Amino acid sequence: MDEQIFSLLAEKTAGFVFSAESGESDGLSGDDRHLFRLKALLTQVRQMGIRKFYQMPEDFRISQTMEDWMQDAMIFLCRLTDDYDPKKGPFNNYARFIVSRRLTDIQRKMFRKNPPLEEDLRKLAQSLRRETGKEPDVRELADLSGRSESEIRKFLEDGAGERVFVREYEGQERPEVRAGISPEEQYIRAEFRKILLDCIEKLDADFKMLFMHREFEGYSFRELYDKPGNRNILDSHSEKTFQRRYKDQVYDAVQDCVETRY
Repeated sequence: MDEQIFSLLAEKTAGFVFSAESGESDGLSGDDRHLFRLKALLTQVRQMGIRKFYQMPEDFRISQTMEDWMQDAMIFLCRLTDDYDPKKGPFNNYARFIVSRRLTDIQRKMFRKNPPLEEDLRKLAQSLRRETGKEPDVRELADLSGRSESEIRKFLEDGAGERVFVREYEGQERPEVRAGISPEEQYIRAEFRKILLDCIEKLDADFKMLFMHREFEGYSFRELYDKPGNRNILDSHSEKTFQRRYKDQVYDAVQDCVETRY
């Protein structure tokens, strides 16, 4: 955990009531006991974000990465320090309950606003959009997919199969949301973003390229595998092998780096 975030929250929670944590020594003084319990809470909150990430289907992970979930969990925790009332019970018990509920709210909202896709049409529309630089039309998609124009028209009217993700990225948030971000939240967001980018930069150039295409630009494994040069990067002779080696050698390397930093 970044020392500046920890110090910030230690200051904001000074005087708060905390319940005992597992592994706590009986000999800890007041300040040391507070710091021990706060550190345990931060670890638990971070793990809540990680669990939510792994609960989500793969398509959702492009929009809401593990870093996004951990960042949201930390921001929720930070906000709770501003309006904590001791009548609500020990702060760590209260925070675990509220942060978990708010992360679940994000999860439900994503599922509610992003229903299942017609995956093949979505990928075809996405590929055409990249190649032509414009939105695909009804006849074009119907000819290529073998589907009727009425099916394609409904598909396009519903948003071309793209998920309208509720996640709002840095620099794209509504003005009223941006204006309400506290200095503490701005720091947490910036720190998470910096850590993720630092971890991506540690990858070899070819691995970095694969990661950016897959995680930031939404390329499917089929699209990546169909480029022979990419197959050579991961020495794979099937899409399934390519996908497994991407996870082991590229994706997990970034996630392990991020988790180590936090």
